[in-house]
Amino acid sequence: MRICKNINMSPRCPIGDKVADKRFRRTTIEMPEEIYKRIKALAIDKDMTLREIITEALEEKIEKEEGSERDKERVIRSGTVSSRLIKAMKRFVTQDAAITLLIRKCEKYGYDPIYLEEENLSEDFIKSLCSSMMYLSHESEDICYEALKSAVEGE
Repeated sequence: MRICKNINMSPRCPIGDKVADKRFRRTTIEMPEEIYKRIKALAIDKDMTLREIITEALEEKIEKEEGSERDKERVIRSGTVSSRLIKAMKRFVTQDAAITLLIRKCEKYGYDPIYLEEENLSEDFIKSLCSSMMYLSHESEDICYEALKSAVEGE
């Protein structure tokens, strides 16, 4: 016999080995009909409950976001080309926007933002990063470009 520990939680104990010892909160969500149908079909196909499918999807999303935050922290560590670029970009945009822009541009150009080396950065990369900064900050291209170029060169 399974004992359900529900203190101020849903009165029903979930069934199934995967969820037997977890505490649950009852909530209502609204979603487009098409997504509901796709989730329901996936649950049937995988022999899982809707609760299991939705919980698993939310856990994956949270892990991805937490991983993204850890990556951001690693990108801004001091002394790296990335941290110098971010410092220069913060003159024009918020730190979070600077980090996000840098990570996205690095993905596009095949660079790892954590291990950026100034000799590996192309002129096209710097101009593309500058273009995005200009869009967000409404600053002139020359000013953005000079700030990024100086940061890359470590000045």
